[in-house]
Amino acid sequence: MAKHKGVIRFTGTIDGLTYYESKYGPLVRKKAGPSAEQVKKDPAFQRLRENGKEFGNCGKATKTLRAVLMPLLKDARDYQVTPRIIKLMAAIKNLDTISIRGKRNVGTGIMAPTAKDLIKGFDFNEAAPLHQILKKPYTINTATGEISIPGLKPRQDLDYPKGATHAKITGGWARIDFAATPGKGELILTNQVTLPLNAVLNNVTLTPVSLPNGTGKDIFVLQIVFLQEVNGLEYALKNGEFNAMGIVG
Repeated sequence: MAKHKGVIRFTGTIDGLTYYESKYGPLVRKKAGPSAEQVKKDPAFQRLRENGKEFGNCGKATKTLRAVLMPLLKDARDYQVTPRIIKLMAAIKNLDTISIRGKRNVGTGIMAPTAKDLIKGFDFNEAAPLHQILKKPYTINTATGEISIPGLKPRQDLDYPKGATHAKITGGWARIDFAATPGKGELILTNQVTLPLNAVLNNVTLTPVSLPNGTGKDIFVLQIVFLQEVNGLEYALKNGEFNAMGIVG
């Protein structure tokens, strides 16, 4: 690594040489890798350009999903949820057997029958998977968006954190059009059911207040948020660390 000993110190790239500051003082090195013009036009980088376009589509699909689900997502997510959603979208994009390489996209891939197998069961908070938090079977009416959890005994059927006194259960019906430019969608929330963490049996029914508008794929989500009651008021625990939210249909 060469040292820069000029009187005038600067950083940046000139004639293929990159000048920068380090803990050893000002250094200079030859710029590595292809130029932006090469990547853009050189036939040798055709595959790289194709991959870049498809990755960009997955990023846009991820942004759309997050934006539509944000009313629920803000209370139940982990710090790595975005890269995990991108990975999911990339897998869905790969199901596009119609578009040519470089133009495969989530909007087409999600129409494949096998796409639902990739989506269903996705957890937005990997530290609190829904199937581990909720140990009671539930059903979904995809015509009405209603989610039913019959015979729920919170103390027995929920894996709740220390200090929690209540659980708030909410559902959502999202209709998302990943093929639109930009992607768009609507989320319709269900009623909320808040239960004390006791042994009382409850038949929980979550019903959307209406049907989502527009076109696209329907995605059903279920969320469980834990609360602590103090002097008659309920507070969330540790910024949602223990809350669960998953795609259930």
